[in-house]
This record gives sequence, C-alpha cells and structure tokens, in this order.
Amino acid sequence: MTSTGAVLVNGTIRIRNLLPMDVTTTVLNAWGQIAHRGPKRSMAVGGRASHDTLFQSPRVSPWVLAEQRLGPVMITGSLGNFTQLPTTEQVGHAALALRPERAWSAELGFAHALSSTTGWRVVGFGRRESDILRRVAEDRVVNGQRVVGLPFPVYTSDLDGRSRGVDVVLERRATRGPSGWIAYTWAHTRYDDTRTGESFDGDFDQRHTLNVFVQQRLSYRMNVSMKLRAGSSVPVVGYFEGTTEDLRLGSERNRVRLPVYSRLDLRGSRTFTFSRQRLTLFVEVMNATARENVRQSDGSIRPSFEAVGYIEKLFPLVPSAGILIEF
Repeated sequence: MTSTGAVLVNGTIRIRNLLPMDVTTTVLNAWGQIAHRGPKRSMAVGGRASHDTLFQSPRVSPWVLAEQRLGPVMITGSLGNFTQLPTTEQVGHAALALRPERAWSAELGFAHALSSTTGWRVVGFGRRESDILRRVAEDRVVNGQRVVGLPFPVYTSDLDGRSRGVDVVLERRATRGPSGWIAYTWAHTRYDDTRTGESFDGDFDQRHTLNVFVQQRLSYRMNVSMKLRAGSSVPVVGYFEGTTEDLRLGSERNRVRLPVYSRLDLRGSRTFTFSRQRLTLFVEVMNATARENVRQSDGSIRPSFEAVGYIEKLFPLVPSAGILIEF
C-alpha cells in the first residue's frame, strides 16, 4: 500500500508525496461472557479484550445486559463500552497519528404482550463517541473562495459525537389473519470536530424512519405480503448548500439533505409440494407506486460553485418473478 505523506500544518492539510508503506500488524482478541437466566430475571456480563501491535496498548470493552419481568411488562437494559481500531489503510491515509475510536452505549426498553398474538415494544438508546475518524481536506468554500480538496481520502481522529433515539414497534404474529409489524424510529446523531470547531449531523443521520410489513396467508400454500419503507433521509455528505435540485458548494458540512425516501413493495407466492421436493412460484413488484427516489453519487464542481452529478435517481417500478426449488 502507499502512504499519502499528508501532514496537518496550522489547520491545513499539506501533501508531501506518495510513499510506499509496508505495515505489518498482529491483532489478538479474546472475549468472554457469564450469564444467568431465570423465569423473571436474566443478566449477562461480558467483555472483549483486544491488542493491536500497531497501537501497542491493549483495549478492554465491557458490557452488561439485563432483563426484568414485572407482571405483563418486560424491562430490558444494556450498557457497554466499545473500541474500534482503524484499518491499516486508514492509518496509511492519515494526516496525524490516528487513535482508536471509543464509545459508551446505553439502552432501556419496555415490552408488553397485549394478547397471545399481539404486543408492543419501546426502546430508548443513547451513545457517546470519542476520537471518531473523519475525512478531511474535502472541497468547500472558505471566505467566498473555493478550497479544492484532495482526490483521495485523508483521515483524522478529531470527532466527538452523541447519538440518541427511540424505537417503537407494534407487532402481530399469528397463523390466521394478517401478521406483521409497524415500526417507527426517531434518532439524531451529531458530531463536533475538536480541532476545527465544526459541528454537523452524522453522515447517516436519519431523524424519522417508518417500516410497515403485513402478510396475509390466503391458503395453506398461498400468501401475499406488503412492505413499506419510508424515511426523512440522510445528508448529502460534504460541504454543500441549496437543495438537491440546485446544489452548490458551501461552507457547512452535511447541511443539505436528500428528499424523503419512500418505497412500497408487493409480493405474492404459491407453493407446490411433491413427494421429496417443494416448488415455490412468486411475483413481486418493487416500488409499486413508481415513486422517484434519489441517492448521492460522485459528481463535480463547476467554476460557478455549482455541484453537478451528485444526485442520481434510483430504480423506478420494477416487476419480477421467480421460481424456488427445494430438494
């Protein structure tokens, strides 16, 4: 592999040259867990120890999981500390010496069975992160002038972040009538750059997410299903301003977001059973409403700061059919 030869001088990334770099590292990992399960209470305590010769000092990641039943309500909770080591490629493309990423994560949930087939669940979660990797030296606007970024990724360990949210699920599991679930998630992820003072939403921050799945068995061999996915979508990663229809290079990172994503899929199947085989025929329509969804792509910046080619359309309505043979 090669090293970028990048250095950070007075807050500016400077590239000296491209140098070949041979990296040899040994990673040792060990983990263990002890658990107790009872009719009303369960608990598990564990940990993971890792040592990478590239970073020398060992890392320990402990966690604890617990469940407690109070009448018809099940309470669950977890707490853990986790470490993620940079890859050798990221180390080779670093402006400064990288540090392992660290995070504390906590979760608290409540579940209640309304009947033998139906129940609900609510889970709240939070996460604090330190020394998170970020890509630097990206195209941006500074004091009205364009700063041209590097054509290859350069990383630093300068981000501290926090993430929090809640999941709400209503579910029905039954052999007769409709079954499925409705799930909604609200979440927010925000990062602060401890070196530059920047603050921006995470690259995969999505505030609102809705998933609906319904399945109906029409007979012993035939069933139909519907799946709806919708979300407020994620940022256009980079320094942009304006809208996805009129995108321009800007001075703030992850300020512009993709439009709302929504997709409805429909599926039907029929099974034929033989003495030793089973044949299933199915038809499926993806994005049955032919909604125009988009995603981020690689683009270019014009001298006028106009950002072109960064937004591309996803597949429209896509019908399909197939055969599954099981021996």
